[in-house]
Amino acid sequence: MKTNQDQIEQIFRSTIESLLTFENTCSKTYVKLSKAAFAPELAKALDPGQTNIKSHIQRLKLIKKLFNIKPEVAHPILTINTPKFSSVKTALQDLMIMQYALQLQDLKISQYQFLLTLSISIQQEHAIALLEQCINENNDTNTWIRRTLDHTARGMLK
Repeated sequence: MKTNQDQIEQIFRSTIESLLTFENTCSKTYVKLSKAAFAPELAKALDPGQTNIKSHIQRLKLIKKLFNIKPEVAHPILTINTPKFSSVKTALQDLMIMQYALQLQDLKISQYQFLLTLSISIQQEHAIALLEQCINENNDTNTWIRRTLDHTARGMLK
């Protein structure tokens, strides 16, 4: 019979695997969003190098290694249906890109916070530190996108 600790660790493992899959998908999606952006500041905010998404993926892989999580088919709890964007770049399209990017960011942050709570409950100090770094970087990206949104929306009304 599995203990509560075992059950929490199993949920932790499957969520790590699912989030890793989601981050890899987001990495590709952010490249597309960045290329479709009109405003240079939005393109930069969504650039995978700026979002630190590669670091997030590496940290999740490190957590997998620390937990000895074997590769498995992830049951996606998060999916992406990237909208099609016009090749003609406009401020209006940027608003749609930001709306979509903020939705992705909110999903990512909620899953990292979920994992952080589980890590704290099962007392995994290394995972806690790695997840906190990912949360902070995602919050930074979120802030950058929101500032760009404010700037873009105000600029459209002038």
